[in-house]
Amino acid sequence: MMDRLAQARSILQEAETRTGLRMADDAWPVPPTLRPLLPGGLPRGSAVHVAGSRMILWSLAAAIMGENRWCVVIGMRDVGWYAAGQAGVGLDRVLYLPTGATSAVLAAAIDGADVVVLGSGGALGAGDRRALAGRLRNRGTTLLTTVAWPGAISIAAEVVQASGCEDGAGYVTQRIIQVRTQGRRVMVAAGEKLEPYRHLAVVS
Repeated sequence: MMDRLAQARSILQEAETRTGLRMADDAWPVPPTLRPLLPGGLPRGSAVHVAGSRMILWSLAAAIMGENRWCVVIGMRDVGWYAAGQAGVGLDRVLYLPTGATSAVLAAAIDGADVVVLGSGGALGAGDRRALAGRLRNRGTTLLTTVAWPGAISIAAEVVQASGCEDGAGYVTQRIIQVRTQGRRVMVAAGEKLEPYRHLAVVS
């Protein structure tokens, strides 16, 4: 009887993880708007390549950081601090290194932070990246990068609609972004923060 109960609980837990009702034990949380893409959360110790949207990047970083975790930003000159703050990143818990994305610097960052954001990794060779990937797994730190990274989870974002400049003046107030990863897709509305996109049909 106990074996059957344990098996039933295991099956239920796996189903909840797959549908996003429960985070995997070894995963970071993700923003609610992105849970349909990553229902089990982001695996700790993973590398994640985010292309096409800084808002998506910073929203993921904010979810990992929570209320008391630290982030190191390396090799990113055009950070967009206002956008990062609006996404929920605790800027008082961010260490910023605009240059110096060397293997040694990244290794130190991985050892000391919960999430590392990398904007440029041109100085890293294939051997460096393999060693750093092993270090990420061992430490449980997650790498969010805007440059391609071997073996990384790939998240691609594309702006499909923008509002705020309809008359040729003003500034963009909201963007509708299509986000794709691992065969899944979701539409989000990005203004000052990420929100679910709800398309309203015009009824005459």
